[in-house]
Amino acid sequence: KFLQSSKNRIKIYLVISGKGFPKLPYSCVYQNVDQNKKSTKDLAASLLSIFPEALHKKNEKDYIHAFPSVHLSNEFEGGNEIQLSYSKRIKRPSYRNLNPFNSYADPLNQWIGNPGLNPELTHSMELSHIKYWKKSFISSGIYYRHTDSVMQRIKTLDSLGISTTRPENLSQSHSYGIELSF
Repeated sequence: KFLQSSKNRIKIYLVISGKGFPKLPYSCVYQNVDQNKKSTKDLAASLLSIFPEALHKKNEKDYIHAFPSVHLSNEFEGGNEIQLSYSKRIKRPSYRNLNPFNSYADPLNQWIGNPGLNPELTHSMELSHIKYWKKSFISSGIYYRHTDSVMQRIKTLDSLGISTTRPENLSQSHSYGIELSF
């Protein structure tokens, strides 16, 4: 066992809904993840020569995030409904993206993970209108999404012609659009 870790996760969900004006379903999620990583002293010398700073390294990041989700809707006469929603989402890096040791599947193309990689956090908002008929409906909406700490693969080339790919948190992402379904 090269790395030891302990994970504590606490999740609390609260969902309240009602009828009338306005219909007000919403939920809130609280999650806590504590990942303290310590390496053992019997780590192989060959691995230490590749990544010597792995010895005695401790992750000091704070993993407390709240993920609220709010959905409002109101029905009008004539089979019309308006919906407004907001949610915060998380996309955590995979184990492969966090693994700090090189992958030598191809001698000219290497992959190395990034243990300092942060999760992507997305704020999503949507406004939509739905028109109902007896046997069909049509829905139109607009949305906007803002993402922080976007994970991207960065490829570098050294003087020997060996390329190394590593995930990094680069910047922000903004997406918006129109949806139509029937």
